[in-house]
Amino acid sequence: MRQRFHEIPVILAVVFATQAALPLHDELAPNTLTLGQCGEHLHALVSQLRDQAQQRGNAILVEWNTDGSVVLRYPHFAQRMFCEKGVLLVDYPGSPAIAR
Repeated sequence: MRQRFHEIPVILAVVFATQAALPLHDELAPNTLTLGQCGEHLHALVSQLRDQAQQRGNAILVEWNTDGSVVLRYPHFAQRMFCEKGVLLVDYPGSPAIAR
């Protein structure tokens, strides 16, 4: 069965967005993102994705843009991740994947 790597960041984006929208109850506070943390978490997520790809021998090209967004290029697709109003968002630009 082929694993679909593009689903992982989408799922994480939903988790980040959900956590950012939760009310801050005492028991949830340590696991809840605040508005300023999105950029930090984006950098950590990209670092983790890069490490995982390297460990598995998969190709990934990471391109940071001046607006703080990042384009991740895999052999079969590309995706862009960025923060907007404290929420981590993912889209799939028309950018080409890594050339084989």
